[in-house]
Amino acid sequence: MTRLYFILTVSFLLILSCNKEDKLPSLVYTLPVTDITISEATSGGYIDENGGSTIISRGMIWSTSAKVNMSNYEGIAEEGSGIGEFTSLISGLEPDTHYYIRAFASNDAGTGYGPELTFTTGDGNIEISLATENISFFSVTAHYTVHSNGGDNIAERGFIWNSGAYDLHPTIESHTGSISRGAGNSSFSIELSGLGSYKKHLLRAYAINSTDTFYTKTVSFTTLAVEDGTPGEVIDIDGNVYPTITLGGLEWMAENLRTEKFNDGTPIPHVTTNQGWYYLDSPAWCWYENDETQYGQFYGALYNMHAVLTDKLCPVGWRAPGFEEMFHHLSDYLHAEYNIFNFASETEKLTGNVLKSCRQENSPLGGVCETSDHPRWNTAQSHFGTDFFGFSALPGGYRSGNGNFLNLGERGRWWTNESYSLGKDFSVRASSGQLDITNQDKSNGLSVRCVRDVTE
Repeated sequence: MTRLYFILTVSFLLILSCNKEDKLPSLVYTLPVTDITISEATSGGYIDENGGSTIISRGMIWSTSAKVNMSNYEGIAEEGSGIGEFTSLISGLEPDTHYYIRAFASNDAGTGYGPELTFTTGDGNIEISLATENISFFSVTAHYTVHSNGGDNIAERGFIWNSGAYDLHPTIESHTGSISRGAGNSSFSIELSGLGSYKKHLLRAYAINSTDTFYTKTVSFTTLAVEDGTPGEVIDIDGNVYPTITLGGLEWMAENLRTEKFNDGTPIPHVTTNQGWYYLDSPAWCWYENDETQYGQFYGALYNMHAVLTDKLCPVGWRAPGFEEMFHHLSDYLHAEYNIFNFASETEKLTGNVLKSCRQENSPLGGVCETSDHPRWNTAQSHFGTDFFGFSALPGGYRSGNGNFLNLGERGRWWTNESYSLGKDFSVRASSGQLDITNQDKSNGLSVRCVRDVTE
């Protein structure tokens, strides 16, 4: 009996000893990797069995090398203890890097691993595209498509554009118009409104994340032109009323400016004497020959470039035209739409002649066009104004930097808003049908025609 008891006792102890040595690491599964960004990802594990011993540690380990384990991992996320499913945020990752990852669980007997998975973090490069449709007089529909956020959430997205610019790609730092839709990774469409009629627009979509600013290729489009010759009016700060006409998608004054104040109400210095005018480097104005009754009421006032450069000479919302607007935009438009040229053998198709008032000495048009009374153009052998659009350009002459008055009846000169060491003007002569662009000393006194974009 004693012998049997001894055998049974030894056998029981052997069994206990074998069970302790045979405790296996936990049976672990690695969950798929999701929500991958440039620096983070989400994964996890599922522990089905504890191997007969309590799970004391579990989580995720990862490395840039294969066969990652507890002795060679580069990153770890510990997720407590026990069996069941857990989720881990894998953080501190490098952009555009390939990683190996697996779940682990440890008990008294050791560590068990789930299958090893791989993933690559985002490179942060956002891929977006832009398309336009429904181009109208003042608007366009723009479509913004996100193809990839590069693994990094878009903090800001939208459109930027330059209007009336030639080969100037808009950027976040430099653009004439923009609209933002804030943060988000989704695509959207929007109507861009308030655009100028018959104006070239350069449009880009943009997206900003934590790494950089990304742009689409620039899309160029031109809004439709409103009907030419549409009449209107504008009132300056002095209460002077000017007729206006639309031409090439812009609204133009059909008379020369004659205000005596800037649009903020500040008087413009009125300089009459040659000595006072002599090469002034500050704003000034005058009437031709200092005679408002004989000339000023018909031809408007003469202003030096310094008055124009204040950007306060024209009524609020109006401006002196730019060089591109006058010589390229308007000239190219007349050529494209009406077959009118700045150089042509047929005088009635010359740009300058169609913009001139028809009032001229010995005008072949007769009637009110044939006159020697002011305002009018001097007689010319083969060139005469037709005023085809109602622009009614008149030859107000100019005042030179030394104070002398010249060219009334023979030439009309109008300032542009372009200025370098010299100012730029556009001009028309009685004896020519061309529209000329010349450089002028900033102290010269020239006429001004204000213009604005037609946006509604």
